[in-house]
Amino acid sequence: MNISSYLTGSSLIAMGMSWWEAIIAIIAGNIISAILLVLNSLPGAYYHVGFPVVNRSVWGMWGSQFVIWNRIFLSIMWCKFMSSPACYFLERRYTDIIVTDGFQAWIGGECVYVCLKAIWPSIEEGIPNHMAQSTGVTTAQFLGYIIFMVISMPFMYIRPHRLQSLFYVSATIVMVFIVVLLIWSMATMGPQGFGETISISSGHAGGWNIAFGIISTIGSIAAGLLNQNDYARFARKPSDAIQGQAIVFAPYAVFSCIVGILVTGATERRYGKAYWNLPDLFGAMIESGGTRSRCAAFFGGFALIVSQIGVNVAGNALAGGEFLV
Repeated sequence: MNISSYLTGSSLIAMGMSWWEAIIAIIAGNIISAILLVLNSLPGAYYHVGFPVVNRSVWGMWGSQFVIWNRIFLSIMWCKFMSSPACYFLERRYTDIIVTDGFQAWIGGECVYVCLKAIWPSIEEGIPNHMAQSTGVTTAQFLGYIIFMVISMPFMYIRPHRLQSLFYVSATIVMVFIVVLLIWSMATMGPQGFGETISISSGHAGGWNIAFGIISTIGSIAAGLLNQNDYARFARKPSDAIQGQAIVFAPYAVFSCIVGILVTGATERRYGKAYWNLPDLFGAMIESGGTRSRCAAFFGGFALIVSQIGVNVAGNALAGGEFLV
């Protein structure tokens, strides 16, 4: 449960799917992902070996170098490749699809910026912008990215098996946050009801588009599925890795995706635009609300900062670093 899962529905609906067709693709994709997750965890759970070792048994000593370096570069891209010019280029090139959901550090920086703006609404005037307009980002926004990376850095030096408490805290905070966000959006939706995202969207995606949606859902977690042995090898007994992941992975991921669709639809008429990206939604709350809205946006941004640290450190920084070692 994180922003990446929350945003999954946006790209599928942008392809022309209706909200219920997107949910079908999301459910099917996450069930398949859960099966692959458990299967890829078996060597680690039973023999306590990591991904590089298992990889050599399939590709050999020299062939495994390709797969390992491929995973390392993917970790770098997901973790800290996202520069603002790259983000701006992708958004301009693919205007109908949310493309920033895969770059965890940049999203974390957006959440830091939300917290800063909630405290200082005039932050853009206080920090002069020296970024070129073509980058699509301001100096204040880039400062949020730098702050997030500085906050994340100490956690990268902690051994994986000592980060369990961080993961417990991160998972608890984001679960409570997503439930509260759903309740708030539905309770304050008012008589205007859902926006076009749900009430009017009735695209007929067809079988091939739904199949593409299923593959896209799997692709959003494919990197984590690949090296799952790096985490399953710490299991005290195989059932800890197998049963826990088989039971909770798909339901939580599907729930997070559905919440993203519902919250976007419930707030669309209120703010006059479908805000799929949560930091953008919080920004709209700050702009259109008073002190209470700013306070809510701050705590929402803080919850997502904790969530993104848990996702980014475990899924990207530690993954790539372990392979290099």
